Amino acid sequence: MQLPNNIKKILYYFLADFIFVIHLVVILIVSFGWLIPSLFYIFIIIIISSILSEIYLHYCFLSKLEFGIRKKIDPTRIYDKSCIIHYTRVLFGLGPRIPSKQPQHFLKRNTFIFILLGIFVLGISYRIFYQYFLLNSYTHLYP
Repeated sequence: MQLPNNIKKILYYFLADFIFVIHLVVILIVSFGWLIPSLFYIFIIIIISSILSEIYLHYCFLSKLEFGIRKKIDPTRIYDKSCIIHYTRVLFGLGPRIPSKQPQHFLKRNTFIFILLGIFVLGISYRIFYQYFLLNSYTHLYP
């Protein structure tokens, strides 16, 4: 039994929006998870998987999944490689980027990996500082 076309589109919209919300939560955890001690291990797992996804796949699999589902709704729509860049351009009323034919140099091609590695180092450094210096420096105040 085939579902009617309008019901398929509604299911695709729901699924794409659900993946977008999950992606937004992942982005928030990567951005601010290192500040919240209870989310620290989730932050580590997500940021390592994000770095590995960028290194081996050269894209975020959540963006690819969401844009693939949205392409089923409207095949003529053009999506960017990155979810953040795409929705930022949509927010400011800009069209999609035109891919360049020129080869990109190493830093431009791997910028996102360096940003993720920087957040990873910042998170680890904060955790070490918080755990060993802040918590241990106040223990003498509470007998």
